[in-house]
Amino acid sequence: MYPDKHPRMKQAIDELYEELRDLLEDESLRIAYADQEFVLDNTQIPATGEMLREFGALLESLGIEKLLFEPGVTPEEVHELLAIFDNSPDDIAEVGGLAEVVSLHPLEHIEVGVITVESGDLPELDSLFRAWESYSAGLKIIRGLKSVARESGSLRNMDNVRELAFDLTALALQETRPLLAAHSLMQHDDYSFTHSLNVAMLTLALAQNLPFEPEDLREIAIAALLHDIGKERIPTEILNKPGKLTADEWAIMNTHGLEGARMLSDADGIGDLAPLVAYEHHLAYHADLREDDWEPHLVSQLVSIADVYDALRSIRPYRGAIPPDEVMRMMEEDAGTKFEPSLFAGFKAMAGYYPPGTLLRLESGRLAVAFASNPHTPDLPQVVIVREADGTEPADPESLSLAAPGVEERIVELADADIEGVEPLNYL
Repeated sequence: MYPDKHPRMKQAIDELYEELRDLLEDESLRIAYADQEFVLDNTQIPATGEMLREFGALLESLGIEKLLFEPGVTPEEVHELLAIFDNSPDDIAEVGGLAEVVSLHPLEHIEVGVITVESGDLPELDSLFRAWESYSAGLKIIRGLKSVARESGSLRNMDNVRELAFDLTALALQETRPLLAAHSLMQHDDYSFTHSLNVAMLTLALAQNLPFEPEDLREIAIAALLHDIGKERIPTEILNKPGKLTADEWAIMNTHGLEGARMLSDADGIGDLAPLVAYEHHLAYHADLREDDWEPHLVSQLVSIADVYDALRSIRPYRGAIPPDEVMRMMEEDAGTKFEPSLFAGFKAMAGYYPPGTLLRLESGRLAVAFASNPHTPDLPQVVIVREADGTEPADPESLSLAAPGVEERIVELADADIEGVEPLNYL
């Protein structure tokens, strides 16, 4: 509305600078945007309001997915950032891309870029934000891979999958809690894409507790990411059918393991594990479909546990999502028949009945966010008290193990974080 040197422009820049200077007094500020959702440090903010929707649309049109502000930002840098925002998509394409446009503007304390995987580099200490970045970058990679697989029946750009696997493995080696929190909280609408990522994160979190080397974990991550790739050869009317499948439809669905193994065997840069897991993970759960003396590979069994858990936790065309404690109890009934007992016991001890980020209402009336599982009492997690019984928020949230001697607090029910106005990631 105003030319570059207009007093109203200077006033707006000065006001934005003052806001940033206050926010950056002690630490940096990170904003990421993907799939109609902002992440401000560790807080997820859906782009629902008009202003956020417009800002998200602007960033998307320019190809900007991440902004990092460091202490020391100057008014001149704020002006340069707004000059970047003032470009049109055609302007950016003409110059040669976002990176070229950014290079034309001196930004010592501001980083403008895209969300990428880190090719196995050690993540930042704030691994919850890194988990969200990996999740968002992974969605793009999986979407592209599956689109090509559905159209051509082949797999391409496997380097991207390998880089994603390296990044997820680096997160798992540092700490498994962010992977569990990401699975619990960072859900998106399209099950076909999120399921691959969710299963990979859960499998890695479980495998990290077993005697695997880092290079083994990376191959496990690739296998888990691609375990269901054969479903891209299944007709969509069967995949998305809202009701029960007929016997003939089940027969077609059950070919997805063989189709996946075929595609992975033909793909460049894929070892023996991924085709094996694609073929076996379904059979590991459905013992009636395999020969009696056939024992699936260990990794196939790990992927099968994660696969079933995520499928039950997700919204499907024929039902809503099942709460995590109910899912765990359902799966307990299959331990020893459909799941190897010791592997499932390890999974239950790791994830617990209430994974990190679950909002719980306690007997006292207080609200708590599950922080971590207690391995020997998976139904009594470690929690952070986020709201007192009288509705006040504690100035210094109390950490509490519900399994500790003398603690009489018990869980009454799961609470809805959106209804309660609680952001679980803030307490993890």
